[in-house]
Order: sequence, then C-alpha cells, then structure tokens
Amino acid sequence: MITRRTTLILGAGSNQYYGFPSARGLKSDICEHFSEADSVGIEMLCDDAEFQENDFIRFANDLRLSGQQSADSFLERNPIYMDIGKHAIAFCLSSYEIENRLFPARSEPHLYEQIFSKLGSNLSAFSRNALSIITFNYDRSIEHYLETALFHSNQTTTEREQTQVSLTRLPIVHLYGQIGHLSWQSRENVRLYKPILTRSDVTRAARTLNILSEKTDDNLHKDPQFLRAWDLIDRAERICFLGFGFHETNLERLKIDNTKKHWEIYGTAKSLPASDTKRIKDSLRGIELTDFDCLQMLQHFDILS
Repeated sequence: MITRRTTLILGAGSNQYYGFPSARGLKSDICEHFSEADSVGIEMLCDDAEFQENDFIRFANDLRLSGQQSADSFLERNPIYMDIGKHAIAFCLSSYEIENRLFPARSEPHLYEQIFSKLGSNLSAFSRNALSIITFNYDRSIEHYLETALFHSNQTTTEREQTQVSLTRLPIVHLYGQIGHLSWQSRENVRLYKPILTRSDVTRAARTLNILSEKTDDNLHKDPQFLRAWDLIDRAERICFLGFGFHETNLERLKIDNTKKHWEIYGTAKSLPASDTKRIKDSLRGIELTDFDCLQMLQHFDILS
C-alpha cells in the first residue's frame, strides 16, 4: 500500500511499452492514414456532410509539410483544422488501445504492473492508497489496466461495479482530455477499450480531447482538470515525472515552485539534451533527473512506498 502522498505525472514516454506511439509517431500515423481518398479513415469519417475527403487530405498534407514534431503543435498554429485534427487523432490513437498489449501472456516487469503491485489488490484498502496520477496522454491505458487487474484479482469474491467504484476514488486526471470515457467513468461519450472503431466511436473520442492552445493560461483557474491537478500537487509529498517531455508551457502550467524544497521531485530524462536538462533543473529545484526508464525510476528510488 502507498502511504506517502505521491503524484505521478505521465507523459508520452510512459505508455510506449504498451505499443502507443510517440508524438512524432502519431503525426506519422495521421499523415499516412489520411493522405489517400480511399483510406479506411477517410471512408469512415466522410460518410456524411460534416467532412469531405479533400478536407482530410489537405490537413494531412499540410501537417506533413509543416515541420512540426507533433499534430498537437501543428493544430495550435492552425485552429481551422482543430475539429478535423481531433477526429484524426482519435481515429489513429484509438487503434492502439489493445487489451492484450497490457496483459500479454509473456512479459517482462513493466510500469503498470509495478504501480498495481504497490497499490495492492485488497479491494477494501485500494482506495486508501495515497497515490494520484496526472497524465498528459489521451489514451486510457493506465486506468483500464488498474480496473481490469483489480477486478480479476478479486473476481470470485466481488462484483465488477465494486472494483469500478474503487477506481473512481483513485485520482487520475487527464489534463487535456482522453479519447472517450470508459463506461465506469461517465455516462457521456463512452467508448470501450478496443481498437475496433465506428464513426460514432471516433466522434465521441474527439469530443473529449483538448489541444494545448484551447486551454489558455488566463482561463486555467476555471478549468476543472487543472484545478484538481494543482490541488493534488499541493497535497503531495513526492512528485515523479515519468516519460514526460518537459514542454515549457506544460511545465509552467503545473505551477510547481520548489524553491523552498516543499516536494521531493524525480524525473526520467532519457535522450534529453543537456540544454533541456539545465532548464528543467532550474525550473524544478532539487529534482532528481536521471536517464532511467519509467520502471527503473520507481524501483531505484522506491517512489511508491
């Protein structure tokens, strides 16, 4: 059981073990899937008057030629493509939500398994863990893993609804939305955790996404996700960044001022250039920044104690 108040902050590098693409990989997927009129994505999403084939082809071509590293950064500068871009992101990213990748028959120790092992499978104690998770990822893999593992650990003695209630008490905040809600999270825009898509699946997923520029700094004090995240951070004793890219705007928006060493802060920094490392250390005073992967970070520093 996790007894010290700990907040994990997840970036795109935290879910690549489970087959999810990097920001660059997602951009490539979009460019490939929406560049031809007869592609599956275009045929699915252009079945009514809302979108036309050329809308997606033009979007994919402009994205490819933009020089931007991600679809998100491109959409920040080209809001005219915002709706079509969200549908493209939802279509491509949803195809990676494959349960067998979370629970393969054979696997090495991995991040989600480590988190679950520390939370424990005791249903009555699960919601008393002092863990919170803030994620910049759109996928729902972390909560689907935890809910599925908790249920199957107790399936002969409990109902599924009980495990789902326990999961709702573990704070998991998607700062920029997610590709649809799981059935136990909400009654609106529900999409199952599966790669098989219909037009309505993609539309529901697109409705629950936000691009960075859609949330302005002036309005963050009214934003439910950021308000909750700031509260969780304020209450934490330890903060651990896992697979996080330390984008300057995202880092600033978390409002972590550790000048007075209020928190123990840890972060993975694989492949980050020295200039970024210096900027991060200047911003997050006292951070323990290493080139460990996500699992190694948790284990080496015993983060989840």
